[in-house]
Amino acid sequence: MLRLEKVDASLGARLRRMRIRAGISQSDIGKVLGCTYQQVQKYEAGTNRISLVSLVRISRFYKKSISELLDDVEISSISDCVNYTLDDIQTLQKPELDLINAYRAIEDPIRRSKILELVKAISDLNHIVDNDRYSEKTGSM
Repeated sequence: MLRLEKVDASLGARLRRMRIRAGISQSDIGKVLGCTYQQVQKYEAGTNRISLVSLVRISRFYKKSISELLDDVEISSISDCVNYTLDDIQTLQKPELDLINAYRAIEDPIRRSKILELVKAISDLNHIVDNDRYSEKTGSM
């Protein structure tokens, strides 16, 4: 599991500011999320990680995309991550969420498939280039 305390605290602070600006109590947000106000306090303090399901509920409640919720959240601490587990999915960076949202906006399944193929091909190409660079540095094939 990634250690993302800064991300949790930054997101929690952002959600707290939004809640206060909207004049909403922690109990009210708790009802939206199906949890207690104490749990909302822990989310806002960054001591408990907000699940993706809760983040989606919050985004729907405030009528904002998840990308907008994460817009000013400090997420540089996960920039070195390559693979995500289900537990870490809520920590996606804004450009990754933008890519997901753009992909979901494509209604044509054939176009979606082609976009996925393109992204995978680019990813595979990166691995080939990285391996070639490694081979050049080490003199191995």
